[in-house]
Amino acid sequence: MALEILGLVGGFLGPALELGKCFAKPIKRQFNYLCCFKSNILNLRDEAKRLEDTRSGLQMKVDAEENNAQVVVPGVKTWFNKVDGIQAKNTEIEAEITTFRQSGCFAVKSRFSLGKKVKKTAEAMKGLREEGDSKFPINIAQAAPPAAVAAPIPLGSNIFEFNSRKRIEKEIIVSLKDENVNKLGICGMGGVGKTTMANRIMHRVRGEHLFEEIVMAVVSQKPDRLGIQGVIAKQLGLELRDKESVPCRALDLRARLTAGTKRSLIVLDDVWDVLNLEELGIPCDSGCKILLTSRDRDILKRMDVEKVSAVRVLSKTEAWDLFKSKAGSCIEQENVINAAAQQVVNECKGLPIALVTVGVALKDAVDIRCWNHALDQLKSANPNHMSEVIEYVYNPLRFSYESLKSVDEKSLFLLCCLFPEDYYIDLEDLAIYAMGLRMFRNVGSLERARETVFFLVERLKSCFLEGYSENYVKMHDVVRDVARFIASDERLINCDDDCTWIAPYTEQRFGLHIGSAVYPNRHLLLINWVIDKELEIGDDFFEGMGELNVFSIRYPSLRRLPKTTKLMKNLKTLILDSCESLESISVVGELVNLEILICRECESIECLPIEMAGISRLRLLELSDCRNLKTIAPGIISNQKGLEELIVEVFDDWEAADEESRERKNASVSELEQLSRLSRLKIKIKDCRVAAGHKGPSPNMVKYDITIGDENMMYRFYSEKGFEKVLKLKWPGNISLGKWIHECVRSVEYMWLAGSDDSSLDFGAAHNNMRSLTLKECSAVKKLVNMRSSSATVFPVLERLCLEGLSELEVICDIDGPMQSNSFQNLKELQLIRLPALKHLWNSGISPNQQNVLSSFNKLSTIYISECHGLQSLFSLSVMARGSWFVQLESLKIWKCDMMEQVLLWNEEENQTNIHIPLVFPKLKKLELCILPRLTSFSKGIFQSVEFPLLKKMEVVDCPLQSFVFTTCSTRSPDDDDSRHLFGELDKVKFGSLKVVQLELLDEGRNSNCCPQIPIHFFDELRELKLSGFKSLKSLFSLSMTESSCLLQLEELDIEKCDMMEQVLQWNGEENQRNNGITLQFPKLKLLKLSHMPTLTSFSKGLFQSIEFPLLEKIEVQNCPLLKGLVSSASSDDHDDVSNIQFFSKVKFDRLTKLVVDESVEMGKNWHQFPIDLFTGLCELRVSGFKEMKSLFSLPMTQSGGCLLQLEKLEISDCENLEQIILWDKEEENQRNILILSFPKLNLLILESLPRLTSFCKGIESIVEFLLLEKLKIHNCPVLLESCVSTSTSPTGPPHDNDDSMHLFCKPNKVEFGNLKALNISNYDSMRNWCGRISIDFFAILCELHVSRLKGMKSLFPSSIARNLRNLVKLDIRDCEEMVKVIEDEEDDALQISLFPNLERVGLWNLKKLKSFCEWRCTLQLPKLAYLNIGGCDVMDEFTLGALNTPNLKIIYIDGEYYSGNEVNKALQQRRLKREIATQLQTNSLILTHVHDQKQLETQLEESSSAEADSTN
Repeated sequence: MALEILGLVGGFLGPALELGKCFAKPIKRQFNYLCCFKSNILNLRDEAKRLEDTRSGLQMKVDAEENNAQVVVPGVKTWFNKVDGIQAKNTEIEAEITTFRQSGCFAVKSRFSLGKKVKKTAEAMKGLREEGDSKFPINIAQAAPPAAVAAPIPLGSNIFEFNSRKRIEKEIIVSLKDENVNKLGICGMGGVGKTTMANRIMHRVRGEHLFEEIVMAVVSQKPDRLGIQGVIAKQLGLELRDKESVPCRALDLRARLTAGTKRSLIVLDDVWDVLNLEELGIPCDSGCKILLTSRDRDILKRMDVEKVSAVRVLSKTEAWDLFKSKAGSCIEQENVINAAAQQVVNECKGLPIALVTVGVALKDAVDIRCWNHALDQLKSANPNHMSEVIEYVYNPLRFSYESLKSVDEKSLFLLCCLFPEDYYIDLEDLAIYAMGLRMFRNVGSLERARETVFFLVERLKSCFLEGYSENYVKMHDVVRDVARFIASDERLINCDDDCTWIAPYTEQRFGLHIGSAVYPNRHLLLINWVIDKELEIGDDFFEGMGELNVFSIRYPSLRRLPKTTKLMKNLKTLILDSCESLESISVVGELVNLEILICRECESIECLPIEMAGISRLRLLELSDCRNLKTIAPGIISNQKGLEELIVEVFDDWEAADEESRERKNASVSELEQLSRLSRLKIKIKDCRVAAGHKGPSPNMVKYDITIGDENMMYRFYSEKGFEKVLKLKWPGNISLGKWIHECVRSVEYMWLAGSDDSSLDFGAAHNNMRSLTLKECSAVKKLVNMRSSSATVFPVLERLCLEGLSELEVICDIDGPMQSNSFQNLKELQLIRLPALKHLWNSGISPNQQNVLSSFNKLSTIYISECHGLQSLFSLSVMARGSWFVQLESLKIWKCDMMEQVLLWNEEENQTNIHIPLVFPKLKKLELCILPRLTSFSKGIFQSVEFPLLKKMEVVDCPLQSFVFTTCSTRSPDDDDSRHLFGELDKVKFGSLKVVQLELLDEGRNSNCCPQIPIHFFDELRELKLSGFKSLKSLFSLSMTESSCLLQLEELDIEKCDMMEQVLQWNGEENQRNNGITLQFPKLKLLKLSHMPTLTSFSKGLFQSIEFPLLEKIEVQNCPLLKGLVSSASSDDHDDVSNIQFFSKVKFDRLTKLVVDESVEMGKNWHQFPIDLFTGLCELRVSGFKEMKSLFSLPMTQSGGCLLQLEKLEISDCENLEQIILWDKEEENQRNILILSFPKLNLLILESLPRLTSFCKGIESIVEFLLLEKLKIHNCPVLLESCVSTSTSPTGPPHDNDDSMHLFCKPNKVEFGNLKALNISNYDSMRNWCGRISIDFFAILCELHVSRLKGMKSLFPSSIARNLRNLVKLDIRDCEEMVKVIEDEEDDALQISLFPNLERVGLWNLKKLKSFCEWRCTLQLPKLAYLNIGGCDVMDEFTLGALNTPNLKIIYIDGEYYSGNEVNKALQQRRLKREIATQLQTNSLILTHVHDQKQLETQLEESSSAEADSTN
């Protein structure tokens, strides 16, 4: 009985206690507001201080990133706004606390209310602080996107908005939205603000998202078409394949701008004359709009600009407001200064450029005399012969010039006007010129000159110069014009008798011949001669130029320096830039006072002759890109005792430093030891033995970039850009490093070392300086750092560490002894590749008292591990828990580590500690775990949770996990095996912003039954999902997921190699009645790719009203033989009937632009049942493997008003029974006179492996229009009978010689090619005359021609067609077995024939019977041929029987071997002689080395013959 009573009491007390527990916490919290009032206030103030510290630190990071042109993550600003709000609230609470305490009364209600505010605010501050510490990565910004797609850039507070400008801007914006307007223009006088307005418009349309791509290029008075194309391409992120051909670059640019559906705005600034936009590759339609600025309205009209807006000078009020913002507050009061300022503004005539420069010059001037002086200067008479614009701004700018503080500023300003208009001025050029002119006082070194230029340029940027980048500036064209007038006034330029500077030296000023000098007092002469016309420089050119200090010439055709060069005894600086034909500079040896000698891209210079030893005062010697430089005479370098900088980039034939036993022919490394003042060195030494001696350059240099070994073998993960001390060594293991190299290692910042077995190399000496270290294939390295013997700081500034192929490396850091806390404190990137002996990153015995070790490595942001087969884990959980190593980690990639079982090492003793803590990777953005055959889990440790709040991309490939990511169950059975899941207790893994997921199984035999279980919340933020290799997976999504919001963000879905998948969206028969009226939506899906799934029948078998893909742009279906459609049209009773599934019957596409269908039998059978409107917006169509299809399109689809009007790319391949592209209906054709089959936007057509294709269309009177077709490829279509449009009504029967169908374009008037630029024809067994019936006009604009495997052809085309290929740039011929010559000879009595005026590249491959390019005996001219590659043409001994003129030929390859010079016939003869020698050597056992000189070959052949004769005797 007692037990029953106790049980009854317990039954009541149990729930009561549980109820008490529920109320305990809330009651305690309420009492806390009253009882802990003071401690809560102290806690609030502590949290406020800590939050402010976090805010300040984050603000510093934001400022640093913005200074580096990075884009700040959007969430940062939101966090700042929250902090500002709560700090304002805290200020109010502090005021309430002060009032409460001053009242002196104890009011319980007030105390409770205030205590609650204090507590809640402190908690909110703590939350914000923790969010700031964990949410934002150390790099809180990302690299800005390409300029064309970048976000709007703030215009800044210095950009004024004027009402007169706002109206014009609004009109232009409206016109940009008008679909009927393609070209717009802004006109107005120079300096009025056209460029500023264009920039404002670009900013506005970016903000309003009117265009996806916006680019801007400056045209200028002398347009550089290549430069304009390059600027536009760079902003678009496009790499132009051709470097020098405007037409070929235009092809790439046009293709890029017309591809897809992106809307583009092209802004062309400062147009001086009519510009052919189509020639540049800028389309005037296709969604591309063009905005031009010009001073001349008539030019814009002549360019067919539909809408021109004029920008005029500012009104008086606007001019005053702009001037006041620059001059400061001194003019705001009503006094004499204000009155003078009004007059100054009037004299500026409303021009913004004048108002700004004068305003800056008079900023905060409070003395009326300054203003009166300025007014007098502005009213003074202008120089004569000025344009209207210069008259407006001359006096204001002249006054600003006179107001500069120093002579150095004025001189540098005037020096900038020597450069061409809209030129990006290199600060290095300014420093070199200034040094030669002795422009700066008390500047005794080149480095000081650079520093001075940088300082002065920063000051000039406020009023005269525009900063372009850290090392370049630009001068407004109006400012430049005024500067040139000022320079003329000061007799620096443009003076007929006595000018000091001359630049640029142009044809218009001096003509095509320049003889003796007429300017005896000139100090600077710049010649920039890049036009095609030949410039003749007479030998008397430098007579009387004894005072010249600086001479710079850029002239590719200059063959020699004038004899009078030696008369320039005062010359300090000589720059030879791009003088590609210059062969000798021996005369320079007589310029005894020369201090700076720069030779850039002088490709014909082979030696620095002994005559150069006459110079002994050089400070800078630069030999850059002189690719044929083979000799630097001994003693030249060592004689330059005052040399400060030596740059020898291409020359690598240095001789050994310690070779005294023989007479040297070349410079030695030991000569560098004698250059005591050397502060900057850049050299390359190919032979490591040369650098193995003790003598070398001084290690005390300020900057050096030393490369030793074969640079072609130096693959580098990390760029050396931005480092001042660089050492790159590809060092063989059997040679010890030279002493001077060991000295350089002590100060090096960037080091790349491969192949060395030298164990004496001491990295410890470099710890304090090294910022980037790469070790590769160094077998002697077992430990990078060994800290067992002493306490020291290890690599405190190292930022990047890459260890690759170190076969003996066991551990990176052996840290058994103490290590300073600042060791590895800056390491951000770690790469470990192919380290088979590595088992630990550092020894695992970290004791608790080594907390300083845990504080190291706390800036690691990138870790990449590959092929480290000894690693079983990456880090220890004990280190992870006590340190901060992963706080900054953003990218973690682990590939091909065979023994790795878990990423974070766990042991059982740690579980009790870790069970209540979360495992957080607060800044990890990318996680890749690929091909890890033993990986069982991320970590076997037990945690409260595993969190990846910023993870954007996760890639897991071929890892042995039964479930890759999650389980959908909220609870688990005790029998569940956590080790079979990637993150253990999968319901505890948290992803905050996962965007991209890729899950793949590569090994077909491994985990064949693995099936990922993915919960709904996993897809909340997902943008891209790729799933591959899951054999047993039958579906991916459930219907419940489509009813929730978890797929709303999905943009790309890629599923492949899921053998058992029948449908993507799981269907349940019981749900059909409920779903019959439902519309299924994927609102943001842009790409759907389904491939290699043999059982897939539909996207879903469910009965829906429709499936909508409003943004879907691309569908790719490959090798899904049973796939017939996306949704079933069957009733609920026959839902298993595959025949009722239709691909597009209930599917809505609004933006479909690309459709790819490959090896999908069922879709091929039902192709003609697809609705026509499916193709309406299609831009790209690729079909392949349709075995039974006989035609692709119907006639209505290809005629005017049809659905193929937007098609740009069409590729058809491997369709065995395809007979024609367009189905010809004889009855329909008989009702019409002519059928016009139109493809108005098609630019690419590929027909490949179509064995029965006989014609494009069999209609007799069909006309096919390809008005924009640029590229045509026909491959392996044997029955096409060399015809795209057949005139035969019968597809069968043998062809006859008189049959028009025997020719590729049988009736030229039936096929219209308006823009064909690239043609590729291959794989024909009996092609004899492929172009016999083609109109000559067909080739008028062809740029590229590729032919291969045309077995019956003996020549490519007759000379009549060859003469018409005026735009051909590239010709490639391969595997034509019967070809004897490329051009068929025709009677021609001319002594000289010029063919292919634009041909630049020729390739001739495997033409076994080819004897010559042509057999003419006259002179053949190929004026632009630059590259020739001949391979496998064994009987070709002569390119042509006559003379060959190829002035621009730079590269000749024959059978893979490079031949210098431009004489093709000579190179072919050298090849023949080498073969003959090789034949002789087989019997004489001679050793043949690389011999390129024909005389040497002939000599060796004669000696070989003599030896054979002697042996016979």
